[in-house]
This record gives sequence, structure tokens and C-alpha cells, in this order.
Amino acid sequence: PKASGSSAPTTAAPETVEATPQAIDHIADDRSPIHNALLGMLVDTAPQLVVLQDMVDGLPDEEVKHVGDMRIPLALFNAYLNEADVWSRQLVQELSEWVLTSHKPVPHVCEHLAHSLAGSSAAVGMGGLASMARGIEHAIARVEQRTARQDEANALHHAAEVMRQELHQFAAGICYPLNYSLLCKLAAIVENVPLDTLAPFYSPSAPQAQPTGVEKKNVEGLATPTEPAALKTAAADAASAASKPPATDPTVGMAETA
Repeated sequence: PKASGSSAPTTAAPETVEATPQAIDHIADDRSPIHNALLGMLVDTAPQLVVLQDMVDGLPDEEVKHVGDMRIPLALFNAYLNEADVWSRQLVQELSEWVLTSHKPVPHVCEHLAHSLAGSSAAVGMGGLASMARGIEHAIARVEQRTARQDEANALHHAAEVMRQELHQFAAGICYPLNYSLLCKLAAIVENVPLDTLAPFYSPSAPQAQPTGVEKKNVEGLATPTEPAALKTAAADAASAASKPPATDPTVGMAETA
């Protein structure tokens, strides 16, 4: 199948590549109707990673959380887990109920929850999670303006579930690369491109990215997410190092991603 107004290759797009604007050209070139939407979903966390490095410099190792190649102050890690656990669970719950009656408007709180997850994920340097959350936010904003098709509702719900699963892995110290295959579906929702005609442009040479923080031989075993309790366990272990309680308002302390 072909995307509207363009000819696309028949080979499926790779599931994951590095989350950079340059990678978009491997997935959807500028002839694709979803190209600009994809670019608008990417969250650049490079400046925040520099800030995080400054924050951990001089801290004892027991006050630093290692996630892949990243080093995050344990207090910030703790606050993020507490906030993101609540918001992601609520987002999945809201969308799981809405997907059964998707002819009705999507709950407006879903857009706010996705925005908060994008900001908080960016604050801890998680570009993949932040970009997925922003993609959900943008897609929800678009279907608020029209009636969502059933496959669009299913894709939004699935994206929220995947994001929560990857949050569980983050709690275990594992950093997943961005799932561009799923992000393409969110971009298609934004551009009102039927999902069953979507065939993103990409280069077969696009580099595959592996999860960090885990040996390559164990990657296959990560298909099953850790138990939801892992979020609370990790947060409890970090509680003694927390300098302040997590914000109760989703807009407090979040890095702006819009």
C-alpha cells in the first residue's frame, strides 16, 4: 500500500532507530505526508543530559541512578517514577475505556496526561519516552477535532500501553530506543492518513538501536515487562535520597516540550 500522494517502499520500517531528526530521513523522507508530524514529535534531550551531568558531578555514587549510559540524581529519579507511574496508569485506563466507545470525544484529560509525561520524561533525559508521549499528545489533540477511526483509537491505546511498559523497564535501569514504527502511526493520525494505507519511507540501512543497560543476549527476554510494582519498589529504594516530595500538579517542575 501507498501513503496518500506518494510512492512508498514495500518493506516494513524498522521498529527502532536512534531518536534524532536525522533518523527521520531513514523512516519518512520529505515526500511522505507524515514527515513533518514526525519531526514535531521528537524531543531533543541533549541539552538536558548536559544539565543532568552537572547535577550528578560531585554526588556520591549511592545518590546517582545509572540507566544505560545516563546518570540521574536519585532524588529526581524517585520523583519521576512516582509522577510517571500515576500519570501513565491513568492515561492507559482512560484510553482503555474510551477505545470501546471511540465514536465519542476522547477524554480531554488524556492530552494533559500525555503532555505531563512528555515533560517529566524529558526532565530525566528520556528522549524516547518523551517523544512517544508527545506523539500521543499531538494525536489526541487532532482526534479531539474529529471522530477517531477505530484503528486510530486502538493505536493510541497501544501506544500508551507500550509507553507504560517501557517505563517499567526504565525503573529497572533499562533505556529503550524510540519505537518509530509506532510513532509513524501517531503521525498518521495527526495528518489524517489512514493507517491501513501507511507505508513510511525509510532507508533499509537505518541503524537499529538496542536497549541500553542490559546485555544484548538478554534483549529478547525484555518483551515481557516487569511487574507494575517495580515502579513503586524503585521509588521506595530511592526515597531516602529524595530531597523533596514529587509535585502533585502535573505542570509543576516539568521540562517544557511544546
